Amino acid sequence: MRRILGIMGWLVILGSTSARADTDPADEVLQKFFPGRDLSKAKLKFVDEANGMYAVGDDFKVLRFGYVRTTNAVVVLQVRDDRGVSQQAIRYTAERMVLSFTTPIRNPCDLKGNKIEVISPEK
Repeated sequence: MRRILGIMGWLVILGSTSARADTDPADEVLQKFFPGRDLSKAKLKFVDEANGMYAVGDDFKVLRFGYVRTTNAVVVLQVRDDRGVSQQAIRYTAERMVLSFTTPIRNPCDLKGNKIEVISPEK
């Protein structure tokens, strides 16, 4: 009985933490670059403020060799001058897109601290 109550307690805790997914801190940053987009349903949310790279996609799938495929994707790259001041933003949009990163992606945790190297639209 104790074991069942313990498991039930964990399920309630896990269930309540997943309900707070709409308060993702990345959403505030991404909303600047993707105004009007419903970020709550996005499976891919990539924020690299140090390098000025931001990406949002409805779907997220890890492919062979550590690439990532996403659908309904938008990637924004900020172009900065020598002082690090943003001059303009380059926006890539595709129905399906494959992203390659500096370090191959094996699971979603590998996105943290990684950098987008190649953006390839897919037909």
